[in-house]
Amino acid sequence: MSKPNPINTSAAVDLVTTLMAIPGKSGHEREVAEAITTRLRKAGVPSKAIRHDTANSRSPAGGEVGNLIVKLPGTIRAPRRLLMAHIDTVPLCVGCRPVRR
Repeated sequence: MSKPNPINTSAAVDLVTTLMAIPGKSGHEREVAEAITTRLRKAGVPSKAIRHDTANSRSPAGGEVGNLIVKLPGTIRAPRRLLMAHIDTVPLCVGCRPVRR
């Protein structure tokens, strides 16, 4: 059985803080999605594994971009895993500067 990789909490907090600093209120998340896509590509994720759906064009709320979807092949035969997260910022926080304590 392989050992799990230790989590670099400092790097994780830095990444979240960086993403939070990008303006991205609901419906206007394109810049956040582009930043995430850039990071994924730098980490070695192939372009063909990264796409956006068209949920924004089917929603009455609209939006600049659909959901960001990344499909990676597994390394073992096991059930698939799904990770979901919001990339938008609630309106109350738009323009705020993240603070690390």
